[in-house]
Amino acid sequence: MNSPTADDARFDFVTENDRVDTKNLKNATALQQADAVALERPFDVHRSFAATLLKLEEYQKEQRQNQTEICVQIGELKKLAARANVVASGEEHWKLLTELETLRTQMAQVKGLLKMQEQREAQMLYKHGTVFRYLLDR
Repeated sequence: MNSPTADDARFDFVTENDRVDTKNLKNATALQQADAVALERPFDVHRSFAATLLKLEEYQKEQRQNQTEICVQIGELKKLAARANVVASGEEHWKLLTELETLRTQMAQVKGLLKMQEQREAQMLYKHGTVFRYLLDR
C-alpha cells in the first residue's frame, strides 16, 4: 500500500520498469466491485424477506378484522334466531327467515374469502422461503 491510512489505501501494481500495470489494476478493480456486489446480496435478500414479513403481517391484521366482523355477524345471527323463537306474525316471521338466510349466505362468502386468503398466505410463505433458501445456498 502506498498510503498510511486505510481510507486512502490503494493497491498499485508496478512492473519492473516502475510503470503502473493497468491490466492488473483493472482486474483488481473488477474483483473489488464483485466483492462489493457479493457483500450486498445477503442484505438485499434480508430486505426482501423483511418486506415479505410486513406484507404477511398486514394480511394477518386484515384476517383478524374479518374474523371480528364474522363474530359480530354471528352475534347478530344469534339475536335473530332468538327473536325467531318468539311467536311473531306470519309476515315478520318470513322477514326474519329471509334475513337469517341472507346472513348465512354472507357468512359463507366471508369464510370462503378467509380460506382463499389463508391459501394465498401459505403460497407466499412457501414461495419466499424457497427464494430465500436458494439465495442463501448460492
